Amino acid sequence: MEQRAVGADADGTDQIVTFGHATLKSVIGIDDDQDVFAINTDSAFEATNDFEIDASGNVTVGNGDITVSSGN
Repeated sequence: MEQRAVGADADGTDQIVTFGHATLKSVIGIDDDQDVFAINTDSAFEATNDFEIDASGNVTVGNGDITVSSGN
C-alpha cells in the first residue's frame, strides 16, 4: 500500500489538517513542539491540546472532561 504524507517528512514543522468554517476551526495532526499526535478545537495547536497521544501511547485529555453516556 502506498503511503501519503501531509507536508514534508521533517522535524521542526507541525503537520496539520484543518476542519471547520468561519465560526469554528479544529486541527488534527502532529504537534512537533511536543512530539504528539493531537486534536485541538482551535485554528492551531497549543501548549495544552484537547487530546494528545505521545510516542509511548500515553493519552492525555488536556481540556474538558471525558463523558461516557452509555454507562460502561
